[in-house]
Amino acid sequence: MSLNRDWRDFKSLNGGIAGAREAFENACETLFRKEYEEKHASQVSVNQGDGGIDIFVGELGVEEITVIQCKFFLEAFEDSQKSQIRESFKTAIESEDYDLKEWILCVPRVIDIDENSWWFKWKHKKLGELNKDNNFIKIINGNEIIDLMKSHDLYNTIFQIDDSIKLKEIHEAICGQKQEKELNNVSEKVINRLLKELEEKDKSLEEKNKELNALKDTYEKVIKNTSKDKKDIQINSLIVNAEFEKAEELLLNRLDNQNKNTAQTYFTLGDISSLRNNYSDAINYYIKGLELDKNEYYQVQLVEVYGRVHMYDYKIDILHELLNENKDSNMTHYWEGYLGSTYNEIADDKKAIEHLEKAIELYKKDNLSDTKFELMIYRDLSRAYYLNGEYKTSLSHIDTAINIQINYYKEDLYSLADLYIQKSDSYSMLGLFKESKELTSNALDIRKKVFGNDSIAVAMTLVSLARIISWQGNNKEAINISLDALKIYDNQKIKSPLNLSMCYHNIGYYNVQLYNADEAIKYIKKSLDINKKIYTKDNNYIASNYTYLGAAYSIKRDYQTAIDYLKKALSIRKKVLDNNHTDIAATYCNLAGIYMRAEDYDEALLNLNKGYQIYLDKFGENYHSVLTSLLNFGLIYKYKGNKEEAIKNLKDAKNKMKLQTQKDISNIKICCETLAEIYFYDKNFDEAKDNLEELKDLGELEDNTLLGICYASIGFENQSFEYLEKAYKILKDKEGYEKSCKDIQDFLDFKDS
Repeated sequence: MSLNRDWRDFKSLNGGIAGAREAFENACETLFRKEYEEKHASQVSVNQGDGGIDIFVGELGVEEITVIQCKFFLEAFEDSQKSQIRESFKTAIESEDYDLKEWILCVPRVIDIDENSWWFKWKHKKLGELNKDNNFIKIINGNEIIDLMKSHDLYNTIFQIDDSIKLKEIHEAICGQKQEKELNNVSEKVINRLLKELEEKDKSLEEKNKELNALKDTYEKVIKNTSKDKKDIQINSLIVNAEFEKAEELLLNRLDNQNKNTAQTYFTLGDISSLRNNYSDAINYYIKGLELDKNEYYQVQLVEVYGRVHMYDYKIDILHELLNENKDSNMTHYWEGYLGSTYNEIADDKKAIEHLEKAIELYKKDNLSDTKFELMIYRDLSRAYYLNGEYKTSLSHIDTAINIQINYYKEDLYSLADLYIQKSDSYSMLGLFKESKELTSNALDIRKKVFGNDSIAVAMTLVSLARIISWQGNNKEAINISLDALKIYDNQKIKSPLNLSMCYHNIGYYNVQLYNADEAIKYIKKSLDINKKIYTKDNNYIASNYTYLGAAYSIKRDYQTAIDYLKKALSIRKKVLDNNHTDIAATYCNLAGIYMRAEDYDEALLNLNKGYQIYLDKFGENYHSVLTSLLNFGLIYKYKGNKEEAIKNLKDAKNKMKLQTQKDISNIKICCETLAEIYFYDKNFDEAKDNLEELKDLGELEDNTLLGICYASIGFENQSFEYLEKAYKILKDKEGYEKSCKDIQDFLDFKDS
């Protein structure tokens, strides 16, 4: 239960900007009454104008007074806000109703450098005009106001931090006692009881952490949403003391004794069932209550419980129903947000993006302030755009989420680690592997510190780290790290099918990269079996299984089976993804590779061109997958015997790859080798030699025999002793080149004579 709120929370607590303005002025009056305890401090009633006064300190008409202006400027000082400040001061200084001792501006934020510069220039200009000292005009910022409130024990009341206050009221009503120590023990009782409920469910430590936070939220809502009549005070007292069974018994007796069942009784029974992790009962009670009263708050509760038990179809249906029936509700942005997040959970990124973008649009339009909601939306938007292949957009949204997390919830290390992993994924897809690995390592350190080395959270981070290491080219290490993660998963009392599926799939993928086809097929089929049990409909996770099964069978040269799997993947992806999704592009390119190995070059070109166009349209000509496609065009044209097109595409690919910040050495090597081969057999030894020397400079020339032959051919053709000497040094120890070396030596001897 957080005891820290800020001015954005204040705005939300008071119903938006209009309510917050009035509440801010009232809060400042309460504060300055305490601050100037020996003087008169008061607001003024607005009849024919307030005379430039929000709050004044002193005896009006008798002595000089302090005038306090309260401006609830939560965002930057624009021209409008500056104009209001100037006008307020002008009204106060020119008033004939009072003499001004000092003028104080209160704002609920810390102003930035530019705003400070404007403020002090304006202030000193006015001080000079009026011949006043520096203390005549002051500003008190949001942090200073909060510090003053805390010093006068007003903060909890003004910011409605009523966890402890509510407990105090209930405890006093029942027992007439006020001991703070005893009240703190009440909170501990609740936490201990919630933890006990979780222990009985035999959940992992990370799941307990998440579930505990959800249960604490439910607990707070139960207390805040129950009415004040005597019966409910008794119910609340039992809940406060974690005596859930007794509270439930009283409520059930109430149902039996009532002529008409009340919705609130069902709702409270649902809340208690949620606290006890008895979600099936909670769902039944909420539904019964909602049949009597379409209460928006409890519609949210039902939606959240459906989410906890992964009943996504029901959750989606309710949210659509809520949106259709409550189009003008002030909860519409929540419904859209929850709906988008739910679509994210079932990997429908198109619908997730649609509803999450709508949620943030409504949120901004209504000028709302709810940092938890913002955090959820930006986090889920990042994930949806990532799944949709829009990695830069994903990165932008996750940066926003991380900033909110650090500024408002920095003590929640577990969630911060989650966000680091999410950002790391986007970095990886943009080829920024160094940055990705650093973020993932940070997340791993956090999770080891919070949950220990054998936790699911650590296993999940190891899975992410292995993926990055694979992208850096070390698939053997990636497999070893993934197997470590798999051991942690297998040692858990409660197995997580999703985590196991992902781990199996990744190990299969790394084996594909190492051409270990049988091992790859074994692990990917394990992942596929799990996914088919988890998901009732085909989705992109299943398509991914089919993709790498195709790759594995291609390694075994079972090309028809490979093509069949790839076509299954393509069919699913066309149904569930946008037509320009990068996963569709990748599937076309994978199909092209298999057709090429099967020597069906026309089909290879057809599929490769479809994938290439998606990448080109989406990312431009220098994107790594565009360059890889150019390389593959060159290889296919080479196999078709079209040397001109092969050379054109290979040179284009090689030259652009060499300009990349993170160079793809393995693909540059293939370009150089293939070009050298084409040129060599076309007897263009100079071009062949240039490409082979590029390989040598890269440290990738494993056999220099061909280079030696090129040197010899150029040397004889141009009677170049320099090239012949180079050729002789390379070929003299090569088996089968004795005659060539003798001819070279004879030519060199002739030169010496």
